[in-house]
Amino acid sequence: MYRIKTVPIDNLSFRIASFSMREAEEMLDKPITPEQVCISLNRAKAPEEAEWTVERLREEIDFETLGSLRRSILQMSGLTISEAPSGEPAAAPEKTSVKPAAA
Repeated sequence: MYRIKTVPIDNLSFRIASFSMREAEEMLDKPITPEQVCISLNRAKAPEEAEWTVERLREEIDFETLGSLRRSILQMSGLTISEAPSGEPAAAPEKTSVKPAAA
């Protein structure tokens, strides 16, 4: 069973689902992919809503929204985004890595 949450991003609203412990463990030190974002969105969507695909993500949302969704999904799953070392530019959205959240 997955927890579901509605996340407002500017004038949009998305329903997301958490990842299981096993899925979260597999994501440690790896980027969260657009496919994984689609998994979360599809788990939380109402039956009558259209499926989320990578193509749909690319057509309907921008990088800022994708980044916000990634952060929300990771936080909901008990993971946090690691920050770029001081003085280094932040990674592009596809390069974001995750670390377990502090208890």
